[in-house]
Amino acid sequence: CRLTSKQLKAFLTLGNVNVYKPIIRRTQNNHVVHGRVARRKPLLSKNNIAAHLQFAKDHVDKPDEYWRNVLWMDETKIE
Repeated sequence: CRLTSKQLKAFLTLGNVNVYKPIIRRTQNNHVVHGRVARRKPLLSKNNIAAHLQFAKDHVDKPDEYWRNVLWMDETKIE
């Protein structure tokens, strides 16, 4: 489990060990333990959303017979 420098300092203080947070942070960075959270990205980009909307507008008035001849694939590639 990963602990923040503040949590590690509190844990070490329980064992009567006095360590400064900057030293803990530097040690974590040296061991590639960075306190970062991955940025959340939307599943659809603005271009994908615009393309979906344009497709819907272009095909809204198509008759049922047209849609019976469409082969739908469940292989979506989202950039």
